[in-house]
Amino acid sequence: MNQSKNVILKKAVAMSAVAMMTLPTIANAEEVVTAPEVKIQSKQAQVIEPSKKQDSNEQVNEKQAVTPYISGGTGFSNKFEALQNDNGVVNVRTASNALIAFGIGVQTKTTIKIDPEIALPFFSTPNWKDYISGTVDRLSIASIGNSQITMKKLFEKKTGLISGYDEAFYDEKKQELVILTPKYVAAATQYQNVNMYIDLGKWSKDTGRIVENRANYKFNMVSKPNDLAANWSWGDANSILFGIPENSWVENHVDPTTLETSDNHKFKGSATQKMANRHDAYFSISLTVNGMDYKNDVQINGDGTWEYDFGSYLKDGDVVGATVIANEKEAHENAIIDINKSKETKYTVGEDSTSWEDWNIVEPTISDAYDGETMITGIIPEQNYQNGRTYSLVVKVNDKEVYTQDDIEKGVYNAPIFGANLVKNDKVEACIIGHEANKEDKTSQIASTIVKDNKDEQADWDKWEVKSAILNDVTSGARIISGLVPAQNKFNGRNYEVKVTVNGEQVGTKAFSFDGGEYNIALNKDLDYKDEVKAIVIGHEANEEDKSSEETTKIVADKTGWEDWKVENPTISKLTEGDKKVTGQVPAQDEEFGRTYTIDLYINDEKTATKEAKSKSDFEFTLTTPLEKTDKVSVEITGHQKNYDNKMSEPITANVEAIVTALTGNDYNFDAHDEYITGAHSRDIKKVKIFVNGHDYQTAATNNDGEGSYKIYARQYITKITDKIVIKGLNADGQVIKETPVNIVKTPTTLEANPFVVKQDELISGTASDDVKKLKLEVNGKIVNQVTPKDGQFEIYTNGYVKAMTDKVKVIAYNDEDVLLKEATITLDDASKNSALTHNPYKLGDDLLTGNVSEDIDKIKLIVDGETLNNVYTTNGEFSMYALGFVNANSKKVELVGYSKAGFELKRTTVEVQ
Repeated sequence: MNQSKNVILKKAVAMSAVAMMTLPTIANAEEVVTAPEVKIQSKQAQVIEPSKKQDSNEQVNEKQAVTPYISGGTGFSNKFEALQNDNGVVNVRTASNALIAFGIGVQTKTTIKIDPEIALPFFSTPNWKDYISGTVDRLSIASIGNSQITMKKLFEKKTGLISGYDEAFYDEKKQELVILTPKYVAAATQYQNVNMYIDLGKWSKDTGRIVENRANYKFNMVSKPNDLAANWSWGDANSILFGIPENSWVENHVDPTTLETSDNHKFKGSATQKMANRHDAYFSISLTVNGMDYKNDVQINGDGTWEYDFGSYLKDGDVVGATVIANEKEAHENAIIDINKSKETKYTVGEDSTSWEDWNIVEPTISDAYDGETMITGIIPEQNYQNGRTYSLVVKVNDKEVYTQDDIEKGVYNAPIFGANLVKNDKVEACIIGHEANKEDKTSQIASTIVKDNKDEQADWDKWEVKSAILNDVTSGARIISGLVPAQNKFNGRNYEVKVTVNGEQVGTKAFSFDGGEYNIALNKDLDYKDEVKAIVIGHEANEEDKSSEETTKIVADKTGWEDWKVENPTISKLTEGDKKVTGQVPAQDEEFGRTYTIDLYINDEKTATKEAKSKSDFEFTLTTPLEKTDKVSVEITGHQKNYDNKMSEPITANVEAIVTALTGNDYNFDAHDEYITGAHSRDIKKVKIFVNGHDYQTAATNNDGEGSYKIYARQYITKITDKIVIKGLNADGQVIKETPVNIVKTPTTLEANPFVVKQDELISGTASDDVKKLKLEVNGKIVNQVTPKDGQFEIYTNGYVKAMTDKVKVIAYNDEDVLLKEATITLDDASKNSALTHNPYKLGDDLLTGNVSEDIDKIKLIVDGETLNNVYTTNGEFSMYALGFVNANSKKVELVGYSKAGFELKRTTVEVQ
């Protein structure tokens, strides 16, 4: 950059003026020093100080002198030397000086404007002066040497001829801190350097108040004559304070949400907030797709979780963004209900993302830069965030890097430079570097501008150009209109506001200083498809007429896929003349975005009815008059979506067919003795008759068993399974137009008998069907018993006829006419097959005969030579019985016989007498 600048004033008195104007710095910046290069870290910004430019008294041409840098004066040079936050104490250090100033009653007035977000709560505190300290350096009252005074003394001292007219106070109306030098009887030079400390950390702890969270806080300073002195100011100095740490005098940031999905349709996250050092707020989620607003006001549950279903809207490669929106519950010192945002969390859908080779990085813009400035501004555009890509901003002056910032997002950037001012013809460049894991960095094209001299240019009202607002895309259903106001003309204290309208009605405004910024206008209702949204930037200059930019216009786009939405066609069931109903099916319909459906019925092209239509459902219209064969019937589905035009299916038409005469008769169950014969009939059959063996027994009306169905009494007319039954259908004139035979059927006979255990069971049991009226028991070809079943079950006693496993046993079923229906052979089992009977050795003359038995043996008999002489019951599988006197030397055969409880012989054994 050039190292000096010459000034010549062709006026009554020539004055040499300082040619350097220092504008904004960044938060936490160190004091400007004379070292050729110093790096300063603040958050992710890196600022490099170029070589300092030296003040000079050299001369330039007259035209340049009468067209000054910024404000039209040549006198005071104003700059911020430091603006930083250190442990809650904000240090504001400024310098203002005029190399030549002369006059009577010379006095300098320095005003410092602090961002209203800080000033409003701080200066409304009654004892705000207790939190300000520091010193002010100015020319001594004798106009020789330096004089230093504390801020505390300036706030407290009296003013007057004896005490002096120097003081400090806060002008609440103008919202500026004013510092005045003494009035000098005569002075050839003037300066006032402020080194002020504001302990906002202690103020916040003492009062319990915090400052609204902002990306940065703007400070403005200017020193001007407060008398008739012949000097004036180059213009305001501006700077920015940012990078305030958490849990300090600034409200903590909004915590971001997590963002995840398992199917690329349903997304969810956790947006739990840490509310320490925060204002109470209502929280919601705002969703974007590829940087465009998609859905606002997504509800957050009580546990901090949320979810949203995009349905089929997303495609591979789309980037979904989720931001936590905090709407504060009440207005604070700034008198507005603030809306704060978290950092956006991003997620790339699927794998079909833009490849590294096709990845294009959009270059930043650079605002016009003018001689003497120390702030470079511009806009960072929306970028591709697929695959976790991040971006950095790099700014250069004359090929030397002066500013970098990592992890940037779209919006206005401010790149301060330190220790030097921009000079006419300096080359300013900016580019964006993209980063992707495991890939080589990519760099955008380089944006560049040449520093202007401002000769009769933007300082002149007629040549003042207000730049148009950037308006982000707007979609239906959105409740926020957002965009950017680019950096604007900064001369003559100009400031700006953006006004936003929807369909010609103003919905919101936001004020900006010259460096512009982002705006978000909250609406009280959703934007509708095809609404017209406009944004215009209006510039203000004191004592001058406002100037406006060109309007930026956007038409609200559809985010719901309305253009591609298709209403599927219904179907109509078969129609026959005489029908009084029209039925059919509604196929699956798209029910996203609150879409609903109705179905219209047309008879001969005239709409006769409308009903709600559910997706995947049946519909039914009831007619007031029956259909005729010549009628034309059609149905059409209408799709409805709030704030959108309706969409229609194709009209589906069906012809009314002539009646085909039909008559059916259901089978008659002879065994069940059905009361009625039932069947179906066509609409032209009005009555039915029943004929049995050619005899007309009865007539009945149709539709008496439901639409198209009949029933007619028959029980007493049908007596034999061989009867012939015919149903005849009659038309309205009583003529037979259709007849049908009816089949007589029997209930299939079932007969089941349980197995019979010989020597144990006394009866045979089982089940039989209702047509079985009698059961007979046959043993070895002889009927020995018979019973009548009850409720489908039977029990028949064997009366002792079933004695051996070789017996042939049957149960035979008969109907009530003694017709044999079915036989069942009984399965026999031997109860004694597992029976056991043993005895202990017996000697002639022993009193007792003992032994053991199986549990099925209940009694033991002693038989000697064929005669039963004794018997006993068993106990726990044992027996003991007297034999003395019954068994003697003459006994030829001694036997023990075991019997069941029912008295059946189970086991017999011979006793060997010793």
